[in-house]
Amino acid sequence: MASLRVTYASGKERRPSCNISMARKIIFLIFLPFILATEKTVYIKPKKTFATLYSTGVDAYNDQTWFLCASSLEDAIKDYTFYKDTVIDCRIQCKKSTTIREVTPEMVEFSVFERIIENSDCIRRCKRHKFGDRIYPDPRDRIFSTFQKRKPYEYLQFCWFQLDRLKDAASAAYTFYLVNPDHEDMISNIRYYKDKAGIHENDFLDLELRPYKEAYVRGLMSYNSDDWEGVKTNMEVAITEFYHEEERCRVECEAIYESAVPQEFVSAVADHYLSVLECQYNCERRLSRIFTDEMEDYVADHFHYLQFAYYKLKNDEKSMEAAATFLLFQPGDETMQKNKGFYLQKGYAEKDFQPREQAVVYLERKHQMERILDFSQTNYLKDTGDLVKPLEESGVKTTNEEEKHNTFWMKQYERIGLKIVSHGDQLKGEKRFAADGFLRKEQCLELISLVHKKKANKYGAKVVTITDAKEMLETEDLNNEVSLRFLLRISETTRHYIMKYYNLTRLFFKHTSIVCWGPEKGLDASSFDGCIPQESGSCVDELPSNIGDEEYIGVTYLSDIPADEGSNIYFMSPDKETESKVGIKCGRLVAFESSDHHGVSIPYSEQRCALVIRYTTDPTKDDQAYVETIKALHKMDRKYLLSDMNSKQLTLEDMKKSGISITKEGADMKGGERVMADGLAKDDECQTLTNLVLLANSDKVSYAAVELFVNLSERSRLFTEKYFNVTKPLYFDFTHLVCRSAIDDGNLDRSDLSHPVHADNCMLKTDGSCPKEFPAYIQRDYSAILYLNHEFEGGEFFFAHKNKSAQVNVHPKCGRLVSFNAGEFHGVKAVVKGTRCALALWFTTNPQFKELAHLQARKILATKRKEREEKNQKELSKTEL
Repeated sequence: MASLRVTYASGKERRPSCNISMARKIIFLIFLPFILATEKTVYIKPKKTFATLYSTGVDAYNDQTWFLCASSLEDAIKDYTFYKDTVIDCRIQCKKSTTIREVTPEMVEFSVFERIIENSDCIRRCKRHKFGDRIYPDPRDRIFSTFQKRKPYEYLQFCWFQLDRLKDAASAAYTFYLVNPDHEDMISNIRYYKDKAGIHENDFLDLELRPYKEAYVRGLMSYNSDDWEGVKTNMEVAITEFYHEEERCRVECEAIYESAVPQEFVSAVADHYLSVLECQYNCERRLSRIFTDEMEDYVADHFHYLQFAYYKLKNDEKSMEAAATFLLFQPGDETMQKNKGFYLQKGYAEKDFQPREQAVVYLERKHQMERILDFSQTNYLKDTGDLVKPLEESGVKTTNEEEKHNTFWMKQYERIGLKIVSHGDQLKGEKRFAADGFLRKEQCLELISLVHKKKANKYGAKVVTITDAKEMLETEDLNNEVSLRFLLRISETTRHYIMKYYNLTRLFFKHTSIVCWGPEKGLDASSFDGCIPQESGSCVDELPSNIGDEEYIGVTYLSDIPADEGSNIYFMSPDKETESKVGIKCGRLVAFESSDHHGVSIPYSEQRCALVIRYTTDPTKDDQAYVETIKALHKMDRKYLLSDMNSKQLTLEDMKKSGISITKEGADMKGGERVMADGLAKDDECQTLTNLVLLANSDKVSYAAVELFVNLSERSRLFTEKYFNVTKPLYFDFTHLVCRSAIDDGNLDRSDLSHPVHADNCMLKTDGSCPKEFPAYIQRDYSAILYLNHEFEGGEFFFAHKNKSAQVNVHPKCGRLVSFNAGEFHGVKAVVKGTRCALALWFTTNPQFKELAHLQARKILATKRKEREEKNQKELSKTEL
């Protein structure tokens, strides 16, 4: 009889996949466990509301009256929970009690709004009955974001510590940390409680743990101990509680909405509804956070575990139901498809695989929300800019800065390494923030090189404007081209990031410069004569005023200055008192309004450099020097193309004559712009590049190997350009030479993927759509992979359908190239034995995104080539003598 496909890489039983992030968190349980059960107590409403109690607690903290501090904050947390639950309960109860009447089509509008009015009246009466004469803050008040960020626990842990309630203090610290994982002070406090105060791991409790999370993690623990009954019980509770929690999250989103401008009745209703819908759609993402990380495919994972648990408990019907439900969420999952095939071979029919009705309803609702939101993003015309305000996790209106910090876009940026490190409250300014990850060390040095020959001004600052950088192209050697392209690219990236953070529809460059302060001979504090150094390289006696609110400054640092050097940017109040500071490091972006008062601390032993950009929302103030610089680079690109006669004259037929053969195309590849060709590289060339990967971290990389790397890349680019008859020149966007080895050579029956199904220039959504929107690599037009070997198993490249199922496979071998439109869906299967090596390439028709590392490699090769020629010439001269 056939067996269920449940095989590990090791050959043991394969369990439903638990992603790396979650696996790390399971290990994390050893160090910081969570609360698994709490005794429920009856809540007795205090006379004061949570806002007043919180204020009392903070005052008591400042006065060092620890008992009053602790008791007030405990009551504040309880009352906030009571308020929040009451509002949600009222909305749910009233929504279910409001009647729906059948009416004629002409009366539908009246029926809809009659129901809304009845629902509103019900909610108001419900809250009045529950709250009595208690007056709670306006939902727009900042106090709500304070509780959402678990700020009361930050104070509470210290008050409990002072009262020698160390276990309680440890739990409060841990509860705060889970929502604020980058809070360095709290991380230190947790280490203290564990290492110095002797608090056992089991006593660190999440005081805000929700039932669905508790059940889910219990299920994981049962799974790890082969307790299949426990997996079944806990995962069933977890998914049931999740649906309950998700409903409450959606209802909580029905909060206050403020329009930026007065609106007509229909527009106001539509915009408010879209803001609610956006918040509701993000509920799944917000609830999928386990510990401090969001889990992908969180809802579907429940049914993966349930399918396996029911299989182990020999309950075929329930196992098939769980499998069908999982496939509802992940229709292209090969492992679950094989599990389904196992039951079909046992004699069950297709009709026996019926997904759970509640999951069907859940997914249909999600898809409907996606359709409406997709329409609103692409077709819905808003009156003045983007009036749909992203909501906080609870759906309650908070400050602009906190709203932006929690938007969908910030999460997308985090995936490519751009991460907020401080903002809002921490920097004492609503629109101030700092984010890391915009530049690497070598890129920072590349930009700093533009300043080397610049003389310092009277304050000791070297300033290179965009105009200066453009002139370097015309008057100096072309080595500055790479630096200038870096400058434009990082400027564009930070512009996008700042624009999304502030929820702006457009943002223009007003002034761009690189500024380096110190070290200058004779420069010390007296050099500034009482003025305040600015990031722009100036020094002001009086703080600026009367600057429009629609101007912003973005400072991207290029230097790493140790903390003990004291170099930072600091923000000031109008009376010049320091409010907050931010340390500097390569790749850190600090952004703020132009009207924010700031100063810079100057190091006297190291150079402090930054890319400083002033942005504006006024298109009339757009910097023409920036535009002219882009034009100059485009002109340079055209010059390169005209001089590259070999590329210009080479045809596809010429390439075929050189040994390249097209083996599959068009209908054979089951798609549009797809092609497979052989003969792009010879065996010895493949071996040279494979060796190059192995020697990449040593000093043994040869000139010939690097030259071959560049030449094979160029050969692949030319073939792609000629085959697809691209009307514009193709430029390298990114080139990647990599070898990937099997994790465990003992298992040849793996079905997981090395690269999940995706497209290279868009963001793949669950409904199969793939919109080209930032931060996807929307500039990419074509992609190619040149394989270097075949002595391995697995690792096949495949094109895919929109539902992520495989469409056509490509088996790698030396010299085989696969080229395709970057919008084609594709994936790569895991290497199950041996090592696969390949040269991956992405191309663009936009010269603005030309790969700078490729330019650098060509310049280095040209320099080395010249050095070798000069050396050979000298040797020849000696011989002649």
